[in-house]
Amino acid sequence: LVKEIEEKGAMLAWSPVPSLSNLVALGTKESGGAGFDNYGGELEIHALDWTDASTKSTIAGSVKTNGRFQSIAWSGMGAHAEQYTHGIIAGGMTDGTINIWDPAKLVKAHPQAQLSSMQPHRGAVNGLQFNPHP
Repeated sequence: LVKEIEEKGAMLAWSPVPSLSNLVALGTKESGGAGFDNYGGELEIHALDWTDASTKSTIAGSVKTNGRFQSIAWSGMGAHAEQYTHGIIAGGMTDGTINIWDPAKLVKAHPQAQLSSMQPHRGAVNGLQFNPHP
């Protein structure tokens, strides 16, 4: 079965939470504006319905971001899974910022889904991963 998320220039991360294996996070790489300026992007959580023969997905939650995504990672949070039932999502942005979101809050349209932000360096965050063996 093939699913398609149309017209999105985005980075993708699958949910590592077994009960949420139908969710994917998309961090947009395109601004929707003209040129190469670093306008904001968007983080979207898409739900994929494996029982539906169509290729479409459903947006379960989204939030606008101040920058565009260069990388994205999703952690199940291991020992902290009770506190973060949907895990956490980290986005490496083109401006060197790393942002952290709680996807459980994101799908509930909570106004404070972003947990943290840091800017460890000036260049784009080209790679971002969580240790799968906490």
